[in-house]
Amino acid sequence: MTFKVLSLGLALLLGAAWAQSPAIPALPLAPVTAAPVPAPPAPASAVALRLSALPGTALEYATSVELKLSEFEIKFVARPGAELSAADSARLTELNRALSAQQAGVGQLLGNFAQSLGGKQFLKVLPSDAQGNSVLLSTVVAPPLRLGAGAGAGVGAPPPETRSLQLVQLSAPDGRPLGLKVQGTDPAPGEAAALSADALTGGLGQSNLSLYGLSLAPGETRGSTQTVDLSALLGPLAEALGGQNLGAQIAAQPLTLNVATTFLGLGSGGVLRYQQRFVASPWTLSLDLPGQDGASRITMQVDNWSAQGGLSYRADGLPQTGDSAQTVALSLTVDRADGPLQLQARLGFSVVVSSAPR
Repeated sequence: MTFKVLSLGLALLLGAAWAQSPAIPALPLAPVTAAPVPAPPAPASAVALRLSALPGTALEYATSVELKLSEFEIKFVARPGAELSAADSARLTELNRALSAQQAGVGQLLGNFAQSLGGKQFLKVLPSDAQGNSVLLSTVVAPPLRLGAGAGAGVGAPPPETRSLQLVQLSAPDGRPLGLKVQGTDPAPGEAAALSADALTGGLGQSNLSLYGLSLAPGETRGSTQTVDLSALLGPLAEALGGQNLGAQIAAQPLTLNVATTFLGLGSGGVLRYQQRFVASPWTLSLDLPGQDGASRITMQVDNWSAQGGLSYRADGLPQTGDSAQTVALSLTVDRADGPLQLQARLGFSVVVSSAPR
C-alpha cells in the first residue's frame, strides 16, 4: 500500500470537509427532535419571509470561514475477521513503522487543513422576470480553500488569489424559492451547478435561501429532511487533489440531513430572527483504485456532522447577519484486495462561518 494511496485517501477526507463547509456563511440547522429556543415576546401570528426589496437594492457583507483540526489518528490494522500469520503480523509491524517514517508528509498535508479565510459577499436585487418572479444575485469573493502545497502560506507569502462564485436565485411572488443557478471561477463550485436546486439550497451552505416563503409563528419550529447527492462534487475534488480519472469511480449514497428551523420572532426595525440546527445521518463514500501493486478500495464515512447557529433578515427580506458552527467526524478505511490488512484513519474538525454587513 503506497503513500500515494494514503495521500489520496486523506485528500478525499479533506475534500469532503471542503464540500461540507459553506461557500457562503449561512444559517445553521437543528435536529427535528431539538427543543425550540424560547422566543422573545412577539405577535402570535405567523410571519412569512419574503423578498420585497426594490430592484437595484445592493448590500455588501464581510464573510469569514475558519477550519480547525480537532482530531487525527491513522494506523494499519488487521481486516475484520482476518487471521494473521506470523508473516502478516511482521508485515503489520513493518507497515506501521513505515507509516511513522512518513509522518512528515502526512503532517504537511494536514497542516494545510487549518485555515482562516476572509472574504466579501455582494447581494443585488435584479428586476423581476417576465413571470413576476423576484431575482436575487449573490456574489462571493474569497480566497479558495487550499488543501495542497499552496495552503498555509506564512508571513511574507504573496497574497492568495481570489475566486468568485455567483448564485442567481428566483423566488415566486408568494416567496417560494423556484431555482438556483451557480457560476464562478473556482472549478469545484462550478461542478455544484450539476446538483439540484434543492441540494444546493439545503446541503451546501445555502440553507438561508430555502427559508424564503416559510411561514412561522414566534417560537414555532418546522422540521424537514433534506437529501443531498455529493458524488458530482467529490469526484472533481478527488481528481483536483491528485487522483486522475477518478470521478466516474466514486460511488456515494445520498447524504440525509435532519433539519429544524425555529423562528425567534421580530426584532427592532422588523428584523426577522431564526435559529437552525441539523444532524446528518451516517454517510458513506467508496472508491476502487487500481494500481500496479494491487487494487485498493477506499471507504470514507461521515460518522458525525452537526451544526447550529442563527440568521437574521431585514424587513425587506435581505439577509442581515449569519453565523454557523459545525463539527464533523470522518473515518477512512483503505483495503487491499490481496491482503488481510487495512489502513484506518479518523479525522475530526470544526467549521465556523459568519457574515455581517460592511
